[in-house]
Amino acid sequence: MRSVQLAWILGGLVFTLVSADRAAADTVFLTNGSFLTGNVEGAELTVLTDGGPVKLGVSDLGEVILGTLGGDVVRDRAGRATTGRVEQSTYAVRLPSGQTVMLARAQVSQIRFRGR
Repeated sequence: MRSVQLAWILGGLVFTLVSADRAAADTVFLTNGSFLTGNVEGAELTVLTDGGPVKLGVSDLGEVILGTLGGDVVRDRAGRATTGRVEQSTYAVRLPSGQTVMLARAQVSQIRFRGR
């Protein structure tokens, strides 16, 4: 009986740790309808706007939506939006397994940034 209780406790602890890791991960939505979770690598994004380039630190970002009718939309954590064209042509995503996946801009529709 005691070993069964210990197994449940350990199982719950592992589930909690895995869930917490996913909650802190970025989510990259792909144009084919699937998504990846991991950490988008890089320190900043540059958005080319009508007023000139705007550099935004990744730690300040909430989400990036690529290819809308009005251009790309970049929202910071406070919800303020910058519209233009994100200059970055590729995105590196480090998966929880440690593998890094390179994605072309054309493969990405949206990125939600979490916990930096």
